[in-house]
Amino acid sequence: MDEDYEFVVYAVDFTGSFSTESNTVEIAVVENTPPDLVRNVQATDIENYTSRVTWAVSTELDLGGYHVYRARDDQEEYNRITSELLSPLQTVYEDSVAEPGHQYRYKITALDTLGNESELSNTAHVFMADERVPEPVTSIEATLTDNKVVRINWENGEVPGDLRSYQVLRREQGSRSGGLWNMLNSSAYTQTFYEDNGIGETRFVEGTTVEYGVAIVSDNGNISDTLITAVKIPDITPPNAPNLLEARMQDARRVGIVWNASSSGDVTNYRIYTRDAEAGSQTDSMLAEVRKGERYFRDENVPLNKTYIYSLSAVDSVGNESNPMISDTLNTRATHAPQRVRNVQAVKMENGVVLAWEPADEKKISGYVIYRSQIATGVYEEVSAVEVPTTRWTDPVGEAGGWYKVYAVDKTGRESRTAKATQAVDRN
Repeated sequence: MDEDYEFVVYAVDFTGSFSTESNTVEIAVVENTPPDLVRNVQATDIENYTSRVTWAVSTELDLGGYHVYRARDDQEEYNRITSELLSPLQTVYEDSVAEPGHQYRYKITALDTLGNESELSNTAHVFMADERVPEPVTSIEATLTDNKVVRINWENGEVPGDLRSYQVLRREQGSRSGGLWNMLNSSAYTQTFYEDNGIGETRFVEGTTVEYGVAIVSDNGNISDTLITAVKIPDITPPNAPNLLEARMQDARRVGIVWNASSSGDVTNYRIYTRDAEAGSQTDSMLAEVRKGERYFRDENVPLNKTYIYSLSAVDSVGNESNPMISDTLNTRATHAPQRVRNVQAVKMENGVVLAWEPADEKKISGYVIYRSQIATGVYEEVSAVEVPTTRWTDPVGEAGGWYKVYAVDKTGRESRTAKATQAVDRN
């Protein structure tokens, strides 16, 4: 081995004569047996999308070094990626040109000092998981059109690889769902705007704040952070008015007003109005505004003997006011009969029987009615009526011994409940 040799050929006939020699051929006899296969080739991925390939050291005595071959994904052909021979003792190679999201296959060959190369080794596989996350979208904005459609616009963020889809999310602030997001697009969506028609694609809840979020899904399946915007759904629908309203006269010139609750859940207070029906005005004056939890109001110092109409409306959190609930017409009058007339005196004079009595409260009564009977327990007949402030009256046909009763009368015509019978006396 490792020697140079020259060869020539002669033709010899049957007599043993030699021809002239042929041309000379020179050949160097060298070693051309390739090394054995490299064993136990393995590959792992390390940080920064780098593959680390390792193998067992070759035991060839004339080992010159190693070469590394690589194929990507489903490629059948392996390409050598080492430009120079690796040293015999180097059994680790790091490939830093690997791309995330791909599978790589590696094989190793051993070469002797004469350049003889072994067959390709066993295959070592490694998959480069793509952990790159897209940047969030930018300039997200939600606008409401005609109180019916919300349009969400945004600008795309930086996406490693290709865009697979956007995730468009919605939730209602303060809802019973506990702030859970609903995904609006059920399939891949790649446009930079989205139009939402609300719950069930039909409506929005007035007075609520709706949040929208948009996230990017790249082709590696990773999802960006969600960028959020919000839009206020205005409340333009008035609440429902209570369906029951009663106004009743109480003592001491008071009117008690009661009602039931509105069926609308966003009511914050109630407004009570009054109108003088006798004045012919169609304008209501606001009497009071009370909180939603109250169901009773008392109108103090109401003028008596008037005709009033009360109404009540519900008001929501943004100031929308319901149609009014109107009460029946109320005639204001005292709830109790006037007090009994006191100190009635009856005296027979020349011109008849003169009656006198203690004046009653002129603010509560309009006058007095006088009754007469022949006996104390008999039937009394009305003989006269006088207006306040009169507290004296003469019965021109009265006689001593006759009996009289004086009743106070209020402005509604109601008489006092009792009256003391007084007998006329003769003091002449």
